[in-house]
Amino acid sequence: AEGYSEIPCVYVDHLTEAQKKAYIIADNRMAMDAGWDEELLKVELEALEGESFDLSLTGFEEDELADLFKSDESPIEDDDYDLSEALEKAAFVERGDRWIVGRHVLYCGDAIMAEKGYIYILTNPSFPTYVKIGYADNVEEIVAQLNRTECTPFAFRTYATYEVSDRLKDIPVHQIIDQLNPTLRSIDDVEGKPRVREFYAMSPEDAYKLLEMIAKINGLEGRLKLWKKSKEQVEDEKAAEKIETLSINRHHFKDIDFSSSLTGKKYHGTTNDDGTLKIVDIETGQEVLNNSSPSKKAIVGQAIIDLGGKSTKDETLYQRYHKLTKMIKS
Repeated sequence: AEGYSEIPCVYVDHLTEAQKKAYIIADNRMAMDAGWDEELLKVELEALEGESFDLSLTGFEEDELADLFKSDESPIEDDDYDLSEALEKAAFVERGDRWIVGRHVLYCGDAIMAEKGYIYILTNPSFPTYVKIGYADNVEEIVAQLNRTECTPFAFRTYATYEVSDRLKDIPVHQIIDQLNPTLRSIDDVEGKPRVREFYAMSPEDAYKLLEMIAKINGLEGRLKLWKKSKEQVEDEKAAEKIETLSINRHHFKDIDFSSSLTGKKYHGTTNDDGTLKIVDIETGQEVLNNSSPSKKAIVGQAIIDLGGKSTKDETLYQRYHKLTKMIKS
């Protein structure tokens, strides 16, 4: 599955049935006792981030990553390290080395090694009302990584980027949006636990305005870039819009006027802008809501019976409406 031809296995055919059961219990118990070496975990996550890997795919929440990467604010204490003696020894550290020093990680480099990163805004025609706002050292690599999945029919594209000097600079942007409107953030429910994601229910234009204001405050408008759509991306958007239009019009609800003895009222049926069925009380001009009592399904069902037809409990509202439409139009 998933393109793999080989997977690692542990053979237990030499064990007795009792030994197999004991092995399964022990294996699960060891997983329960497992923990993280936070320093090594931080090193591995930083290595992944340096390769423009989307850290949200590791299962860690944004707050957990922020806590892991935050600087150690404990007071600095002098030690008895003899720097003069150390300088007399031959150097063996090379540029690009990464060293674990107690609770710290030491990178060896120079000014010309400094890497720049980007806060990005990504769009996807598959969900046009959302944008993805995140950070990457290399945006093209993160887009390519996202587009390797088969979960979305259309590809992600870079809408805009804002060059920054430090990693995780996207978190303050997320916090600003969450503070202004916490309902914009996409939150999934995974086995009863909320999974906060980097997707926001906002237009790319609004997301860009936010980055634009941040850039102006910092006097760094030159670091902000709005990316031009490629011909293929334009075609993808047109195809997505066509699919959306077909989806909205898939039921083809025809306009009809009808009465229902269940309420003693007259109604007008039509199609909503989002493709759903709209039933309006002709006298008041008010739409019958989905949670109304009696329900739209009951009202339409009684209208069918009033015209001499039959309506079963198993029929959906849409099936009843199409049946009523045929009876009235015939």
